Amino acid sequence: MLTVSGDDAFGCLLRVRQSDALALAGFVEPKWVQAIIATHKPFVLIDLWALDVRSFNIDNLTGVAWALAPRILSELPF
Repeated sequence: MLTVSGDDAFGCLLRVRQSDALALAGFVEPKWVQAIIATHKPFVLIDLWALDVRSFNIDNLTGVAWALAPRILSELPF
């Protein structure tokens, strides 16, 4: 798990980390959502919504939804 703050840290994370998939929680600027889409890595947004992106808002779902994030990522093609 990593936390980042600011454009430089987030851009560095995308360039340096060799993650197979990403789970992003909280607010992520739309430009970074687009940058992640461009990497073609599987990812899920938690507590945030974006068009045509797998996401869920835990405020609107039961706590069981937390268990779905790894399952969602595992079902995505690598």
